[in-house]
Amino acid sequence: MIKCLKGLADHTRLRILALLKLGELTVQELTQVLGMGQSTISHHLKVLVDAEVLVVRRQGTWGHYRLNPQNKFFADIYAVIEKNKQESSQYFDDSVKILDLFDEQRKSNRRFFDREAFQWDCVVRNLLPLPDYSAPFMNLIPKATLGVEIGCGTGNLLEALLQNSQFLIGIDQSPEMIAEAHKRVHSNNLRGIDLRLGDMMHLPLESNQADLVVMNMALHHAAQPLQALREVCRVLKNGGSLLLADMLPHGKEWAREKLADQWLGFSRRDLEEWLATVGISIQSWLEIKGEGNQVSVFLLKGHKQMHKTKTGNMSLFEE
Repeated sequence: MIKCLKGLADHTRLRILALLKLGELTVQELTQVLGMGQSTISHHLKVLVDAEVLVVRRQGTWGHYRLNPQNKFFADIYAVIEKNKQESSQYFDDSVKILDLFDEQRKSNRRFFDREAFQWDCVVRNLLPLPDYSAPFMNLIPKATLGVEIGCGTGNLLEALLQNSQFLIGIDQSPEMIAEAHKRVHSNNLRGIDLRLGDMMHLPLESNQADLVVMNMALHHAAQPLQALREVCRVLKNGGSLLLADMLPHGKEWAREKLADQWLGFSRRDLEEWLATVGISIQSWLEIKGEGNQVSVFLLKGHKQMHKTKTGNMSLFEE
């Protein structure tokens, strides 16, 4: 208790906590928003981690910091902290800056994918080869009245997905990717597909609409995976299915620059934690090991649980 209180007894650290309420952040993101040196921010983060107020998720040389939902004492007093922080306009200014930073990250990603759209499939295949997981992936896809693919890219999966869905919506943040997907849909004379421009953090879909959501190698491009999965849960019907394929943790740091990857893969623990938070339970988990320079992948199938009103300390750490 004493260590926790000492850790909170600093204005900069309270500003950091207010920002982390919006999601997991790196040292680099915090330095940009707070306008302080990396060593200063790192010192404050270490104090908060030592006080067990924060936990850190390591990704290569990056660390993603978040509020610690297991610290019950901090959870008990967090509401009081939030109420009193509103007395200072600085917290509002910080929130505006971090939202502006998120927006710039999305714009930067969109520019990258617009530039690479016409050759994207070839670029990914050559730079970051993966084992062939197409057969087990398709075997996991259930029948659906309305299916949604988030991050559909050039549309190379749409025709296969359409075999299991009466109607299919493909969503991507890049206009050029959507244009390439339109070409594929037209050339293959595919019916029952609607392509939409949209961000995975704010899906252009009504709530409780989809029977199935598919994310194939898309989640690692999300700056805030928890928010992306929260949107997935929002658009899924109760009992609806999520099929997620992505990479297991790897150390290829260059993928951040070459492929606009925000995350270097995910562990099962990562997904279990995030999905439990948003209300999706894991039904199956399959790992497919890569050979040679291939990156190993996982296939996850989950379903949306019946909505329950959350109570208790854990809710304090959710958006």
